[in-house]
Amino acid sequence: MLLLIKIALRSLFKARNFVFLNVFGLSITITAIFIIYSYLSSEKQADFNFANKDTTYRIVRHSEKSNLRTSSSYLPAPFRTIISGNLDLPEHLITRVFQDDELISYKDKVFFESNVLYVDENFLGVLEQPLRLGDSSSALDAPDAVVLSEKVAKKYFADEQPIGQTIETRSIMTQK
Repeated sequence: MLLLIKIALRSLFKARNFVFLNVFGLSITITAIFIIYSYLSSEKQADFNFANKDTTYRIVRHSEKSNLRTSSSYLPAPFRTIISGNLDLPEHLITRVFQDDELISYKDKVFFESNVLYVDENFLGVLEQPLRLGDSSSALDAPDAVVLSEKVAKKYFADEQPIGQTIETRSIMTQK
């Protein structure tokens, strides 16, 4: 057995350029396959759960300041009235989606939450996702309204009813 391993290693060493080229080519091919598969699977899953996925579009604003390029889906509030007058738009239009990290408190408990979304009142109308509690058509009508995932609601309120409770964000803005 040891003799066979020794013969195999000697053969590989003699043709080391050929072996390197084959191993390198194979590793590049496998890496490319994984990258293509990851891209295609993420594209297939994007917007898959939405009823209006064929008519839902995202407008992204690109900006550059001091050689720093950024992209954002947050649009200024007047954008809705400007674009509504110039285009035939669907019934629901979201113009404000802003993501931030927040310090949120409820009674004596304080939580750090990353990826908190600030959205306008049409957000749930476009996504058409059912809510476990509450009415999705009016859940974001008030400027201080909050929609929580079931996991986050249990973390904040434990077994209490989350509807009607008041939480505070680090921006000193009281939200219900």
